[in-house]
Amino acid sequence: MAIYTDGDVRVADYAPLRNRGAGRNAVKALKDKSAVILANHGVITVGRALDEALEILTVVERAAQVYVLSKLPR
Repeated sequence: MAIYTDGDVRVADYAPLRNRGAGRNAVKALKDKSAVILANHGVITVGRALDEALEILTVVERAAQVYVLSKLPR
């Protein structure tokens, strides 16, 4: 995943989507990365083209799924 996201995936501070705060928080957390998680909203990814952003999104979502499943009690 680190190859696709330029390292870790940060979580942007929560802000309601109806104002500009969510966008500002996303840009602040994104910096030079290609993915950010908006607290209580979801993932935003960027790429040179739409297909690249979609591929990054797929990788981040799958990594999140693996993480959650690994934390389940056995």
